[in-house]
Amino acid sequence: MQSEEYKYGLSVAGRAVGEQHWSVTPDRYHWITRLQTDYAGSFLGGGRQIQISRMHPKSRVSASYLETGEGGGRGRTHFETTFDRSSGLVTLSQKLEGSRGTARDEAEIAMVQDYQDPLSLLHLLRDLDNDVRWLEVPMVGSAAHVLRLPDTTLEHAGFALEVRVFVLRPGRSVVYIEQEAPHRILRLLQPLEAGQILEARLLEPQGKAVKEPAREKGRSSGLDLTRPPAKSGERGRRRRGR
Repeated sequence: MQSEEYKYGLSVAGRAVGEQHWSVTPDRYHWITRLQTDYAGSFLGGGRQIQISRMHPKSRVSASYLETGEGGGRGRTHFETTFDRSSGLVTLSQKLEGSRGTARDEAEIAMVQDYQDPLSLLHLLRDLDNDVRWLEVPMVGSAAHVLRLPDTTLEHAGFALEVRVFVLRPGRSVVYIEQEAPHRILRLLQPLEAGQILEARLLEPQGKAVKEPAREKGRSSGLDLTRPPAKSGERGRRRRGR
């Protein structure tokens, strides 16, 4: 893994709706991935979301995950998950700040295995061996099911690049990852509740929007992803406050 910084353009049905800034930097014990999403105008209520993942450099599993949001008519939100190997506990906390005050909630569950978070999961996909076709990834609350689809090509900065394609369940997000190192995420499709598709596409270094693919080859694998997530069987203790 190495330090990196990328910028993505967000669009829905060809209409620009915001930007994302992705960065990876090392600290003393972890790799820190930060994803800042800024929504333009009234899309999703506007506002900003920041996601930060701390990942163990050798095992490539999550040490903690933080997600904050502001705008969108929901006030300020703060969600944090910490995976503490020394205590054997996973701590989940959230804080919601709105016009009616602040609400807090915290829970602990036994850490029976290592977990990924939404950002470390993307690193996992980038690092997968080329022959992996199906993968179940432990996440807090359930498992993420990863299916590799046939490879295709995407045009980026004037070059037709070979890419790997993965679909994630639940959620049905589709991730397009550069076949060659450094295995950049070139495109990500995320279904929205309204039936629309939010597209994140890597921008050219000069800041220009990446062109639509000149061609995309490959077809659906036809495999079924309807198998329900594995049950974790974890019990937790909850503490509520307001």
